[in-house]
Amino acid sequence: MVGNSTTSTSFVDVTGHTATITPTAATSKILIMYSCFTYHSNTGRIRPLNLVRDGSNICQPASGTEPATMNPYLGASLGVQHAVVNFLDSPATTSAVVYKIQIKTDVGTVYVGRDSGTVSAAPANLTLMELSA
Repeated sequence: MVGNSTTSTSFVDVTGHTATITPTAATSKILIMYSCFTYHSNTGRIRPLNLVRDGSNICQPASGTEPATMNPYLGASLGVQHAVVNFLDSPATTSAVVYKIQIKTDVGTVYVGRDSGTVSAAPANLTLMELSA
């Protein structure tokens, strides 16, 4: 992803929205909390977000047409939309685990953390918390 925007119709990593944690026990769970604002250059377009652990998609719905963690849709108006992902993962390891956020668009340009100009909508947050079993 170049800067904080993309025109990619395939998932791309959101720059700076990656975090690593090393669990102290293989039975630990990891709570992933992510919050960001997105903006789309076109009305009524999607901007799917995807949560990835060590290169594998996680937190995907059991059904639906879009294989994504969430699929924010703005409807008939332009503007900034808040997106939140909370997921409890069980990586079953004591090795370092890398979590990252990806995004794509179906058409036009999608922006993360700002609108189509240079104005920042709000900072994005990716927080990882280890929970003992």
